[in-house]
Amino acid sequence: KPEKAMIFGKFFSAFKAQLNKIANFFFESDPIAVMQLEVDQATDRLKEGRKGLEMYRGLVETVARQVAMGKSNASQLEAQIKAHLKAGNRDVAGQLALQLQKTQTELTANEAQLQMHEGAYQNNLLKIQKANKDIVKVRDKIRQYDAELKMSAAEAEIAKIAEGFDVNVTTDFGQIENV
Repeated sequence: KPEKAMIFGKFFSAFKAQLNKIANFFFESDPIAVMQLEVDQATDRLKEGRKGLEMYRGLVETVARQVAMGKSNASQLEAQIKAHLKAGNRDVAGQLALQLQKTQTELTANEAQLQMHEGAYQNNLLKIQKANKDIVKVRDKIRQYDAELKMSAAEAEIAKIAEGFDVNVTTDFGQIENV
């Protein structure tokens, strides 16, 4: 059975390579379609990044509130421990010290989680920024390529007019338009 799987895998790889050749042939004949595909892929990355931002923003806010509450609880417990130690209530201070220890452990875990979520949020933000730059760059290339195609078509038309009406090709475009 492993031999069949290996043979099937090789066959699939060869088939995939042939499909890639066919796709490349069509894409080479239509570079604007290739550029549009790049725009579509960057748009998909934008959508993924936006979803990631939405998800991690909520997590960051939730965990940030937990961290703030943990810090507040730790401060209150420290103050209560000091007050009870001054009053000579060692048993109560000991119980509060155990609570403080638990609160500090939770606080440390929440701070680590907050850092992780903020990192993921920033990664999604960078993904959006990169995708946006890619879209702008490709759209500029599409406009430039389209303009070049239109100019080539216009130049070809000028050449036809020059041949048909025996006009000097070195005249400027405005004079040709008048003719």
